[in-house]
Amino acid sequence: MVAVSQIVDAAGRLKGVFQEMPKAQISLAVASRLSGLERPLCRAVLEALEGERFVQRTMSGAFVKGPRSFADFSPETPDTPPTSVTLKLSAADAADLLCSDVA
Repeated sequence: MVAVSQIVDAAGRLKGVFQEMPKAQISLAVASRLSGLERPLCRAVLEALEGERFVQRTMSGAFVKGPRSFADFSPETPDTPPTSVTLKLSAADAADLLCSDVA
């Protein structure tokens, strides 16, 4: 089972990659390796970041930094990144994640 802290850490690593390399185009496979998450969960994290407009998808399916940066998330506290992400998983992906062991 994947701990919530692992998901938060992985989301932070992915955000860091896009912040450090704003022109990077990252595939799901590469994002999965960078984050240490299995593909279904990594896809859910990226889709949540896409929903927040932190990343966006290219025509080829790669992810790139979106129109919002950390400062855009909270106008009252521009230096504070968001602390939560809502993940949307299909029933099959959720079952896979609950039944898999991630080190």
